[in-house]
Amino acid sequence: MRADEMQQIVADFGAIGATASGGVTRPGLTDLERAALERARAWMVHLGMDAAYDHVGNLRGTWAGARPDAAPVLTGSHLDSVVEGGRYDGAAGVLCALAAVETLRAQGHTPERPLGVCVFTSEEGSRFGPGLLGSTALVRGLTADQLGASGDDGVTVARAIAEAGGDPGAAAAPALAPGAVHAFIEVHIEQASRLEEAGAPVGIVSGIAGPLFARGVVTGVADHAGATPMGQRADALCGLAELVLAVERTASAADTTVATVGSARAHPGQANIIPGRAEFSLDLRDVDLSARDRAEAEIRAVLDELTRRRGLHGELEVIQREPPVAVDPQVVAALETAVAGAGLDLVRVPSGAAHDAMIMADIAPIGMLFVRCRGGLSHCPQEYASPEDLVAASDVLARALAQLT
Repeated sequence: MRADEMQQIVADFGAIGATASGGVTRPGLTDLERAALERARAWMVHLGMDAAYDHVGNLRGTWAGARPDAAPVLTGSHLDSVVEGGRYDGAAGVLCALAAVETLRAQGHTPERPLGVCVFTSEEGSRFGPGLLGSTALVRGLTADQLGASGDDGVTVARAIAEAGGDPGAAAAPALAPGAVHAFIEVHIEQASRLEEAGAPVGIVSGIAGPLFARGVVTGVADHAGATPMGQRADALCGLAELVLAVERTASAADTTVATVGSARAHPGQANIIPGRAEFSLDLRDVDLSARDRAEAEIRAVLDELTRRRGLHGELEVIQREPPVAVDPQVVAALETAVAGAGLDLVRVPSGAAHDAMIMADIAPIGMLFVRCRGGLSHCPQEYASPEDLVAASDVLARALAQLT
């Protein structure tokens, strides 16, 4: 595929859910996501693949191969986006996967085992909360709480699946067992600047950081902002402010830990009332599980200490905890050979973000290929990967898939 062809394809997909800022808002399990999925499905059909939606709204195109009963090699990513996101997060992995199949078809490659392209629904979680919904449904099944979660519009996950033509009743049980997939490779923009600094269009992922998502609350006493002396206050928001800075210090003191308080809300939220309650989120990640555990323990200790000292009460509830994920040596070897065959430098980079590949690792050997991302910017309209780099990634992917199939 030529760079100008890739640029046009990116523009075509980016027009679905386009915003005035130049970004994309395309939540999972919505008509906008389905429109993008339908465009991908049409490409699959054009490539001679069997394309169908599963019981939760994931799309899968299959090239049967010479041994259609063999465990398939899968590749792909997602087409949903965050609110006011970019054109490349997720979409790059889908477009490169389909471009790789197109390349293999043009080269006359006939896979021994089936080759599939998966487009997972609701990876971002921008509509229903924690993401990785489609891959989780396939590999682990969805819990009652996950199916009952609702977005701002009040629609539950179960209802959205049903409205998309799926079967929420079947979502509780895993659809893929260990060994059902021979290997899985995901292409994704790096969402960091290591490749840009190295001058490399692509890099092989060395491991995926395990995320911990939590929600917390600091409780004090709401009181009159003008009449209450400073020394007699139990200000929940001040307590949270101290915790937020402690979270920053804790992560900054470690080598690979990152931590973010991405949302905070004071109650009752009035200018003349001392906040009696402050709710917050915590996103804590590390490729080293022991380092993440230490950071969590330190944050909890700070919360306990500051709330005792300030006469407050604090709670921190983990809502999702994933271990770091190791990449498979054989899949990585195939990617290394592919990078060398494409005449590119071999660069290894870690992934700080969560991806569908980390869920697929429960049942299959996985690998990831990152694409250079300008300025490391992502989850924003300024997100950008050049068409030349995307073509390079699709070429490397095609070479790796040829080895594995």
